[in-house]
Amino acid sequence: MLEYVLFDLDGTLHNLDPLAFVKAYLGAVGGHMYKYGHDPKKLSAAILKGTDAMVANDGKRTNFEVFWDYYNSCFPDKADEDKARFDYFYDNLFDGLRSTSAEIVGAAQAVRKINGMGLKTVLATNPVFPMTAQLKRLNWAGLSKDDFCLITAFEQFHYCKPNPLYYTEIADILGTKPENCLMVGNDFREDIVTAKKAGMDVFLLPECLLNPDNADISSSRQGTFSDLILYIQNVLSGAAK
Repeated sequence: MLEYVLFDLDGTLHNLDPLAFVKAYLGAVGGHMYKYGHDPKKLSAAILKGTDAMVANDGKRTNFEVFWDYYNSCFPDKADEDKARFDYFYDNLFDGLRSTSAEIVGAAQAVRKINGMGLKTVLATNPVFPMTAQLKRLNWAGLSKDDFCLITAFEQFHYCKPNPLYYTEIADILGTKPENCLMVGNDFREDIVTAKKAGMDVFLLPECLLNPDNADISSSRQGTFSDLILYIQNVLSGAAK
């Protein structure tokens, strides 16, 4: 029985060029931390490798702990003070990256319509950022925390996409089974293949398609937000095949 609809964020609920965003993000963080004696290139390398460490997380620690353990190994004399400096960046400067994002017509309305159908929605964006950053990125899509019953962030989660255990962890937190969840996204590998491995139903939104493996997507359930709403209505009525 369908209970929860999970949404990816980047390329699903708002149009964001991943490469442009990462470049702008690292430039902004580097400029901010330069004031505290950091070499921007070394800092960028540490952030990227710390992100890789979160993606490889085995679940024994939160992504927050994994990132900061790695960061501390790079800058042992600065890590404690840098946590507060990163917090300041996310609180006060992160919104400056909004220009890398554009709203997708119909996305916010679809989320709210699904909530109005008696289902609950989850923001299933990769938990490699703190909650503060996730909420700001969500706002770029014209949505807020009130639109979701759960938002995945690095303080709470122990896995990342494309690990199927990321989706299992979501179901565990929700107190449901994966088969009661529908994952909606634009990244065929991370949102569709991986969620399906975890036992979830899936729906591909190909408007901003990411398909790094050049996989055949023709047999995957896909379409527009209108098609998604129709599919959910059919599932709820028992008419979906």
